[in-house]
Amino acid sequence: MKKRIENIVIGLALTLGLIFAATGSSSSFGVVLAQTNKTTSSASSNATSMNGNTTGEAASKAPMNTFSASGDISSLIFVIQKPINATIDPSSLSAATKFVLSGDWNLTVTTGKVTNFAAKFIKVLNDSTRWHTHDIINFKAANNTIIQLSPDKSASVTGTVDVKLNNTNAWNGVKTNILISNGKVFTIKLDNNATSNHFQGQPIYGVVESIKDADGNELLKAQKQAMEQKPK
Repeated sequence: MKKRIENIVIGLALTLGLIFAATGSSSSFGVVLAQTNKTTSSASSNATSMNGNTTGEAASKAPMNTFSASGDISSLIFVIQKPINATIDPSSLSAATKFVLSGDWNLTVTTGKVTNFAAKFIKVLNDSTRWHTHDIINFKAANNTIIQLSPDKSASVTGTVDVKLNNTNAWNGVKTNILISNGKVFTIKLDNNATSNHFQGQPIYGVVESIKDADGNELLKAQKQAMEQKPK
């Protein structure tokens, strides 16, 4: 056994000697090994991608068709007498009568289909009169549109909704466009004519607190933590 081990050691030494002679130095041999390892790692990475198991940076750049999102509604509706498309002096807005909106919203999309959407908020004039509530429910997608969350955390949802006023049905089948912009801003745009100019043709705005992927992993960790730490 001892003699066999000695023969193996001698054979290995002769092999290394031949490699050193061919490459010129032991450091070159190290480079050869490094390059070999790099090639192997690259090939392994490519194989993983080819097998469809894309992870890391590649996954973050792929759109999602299953996700959930939620946040707060915090908006103003200015009461204006001019037509919707008329030019309005911005300096007059601070003194204008306005509705204050406050509430929350949530959206669930599964394999590109909206499986749940709801928004509930209070609407009251800034002089504290005309206090009432709204629910936006029963979303139906337009033309079976496939909904996706883009890599920058944006999504556009088009369809119809029912709008309730103080828990009673007020306007049904209202055309709407729901937007999530860069994982930060939430917008609901309702057909003004279909809602009897109740929202003055102005969008309802909010913020995005949370977006989760199909496995329930939070995609907006910093924003979620900040919202959880806000004063109660």
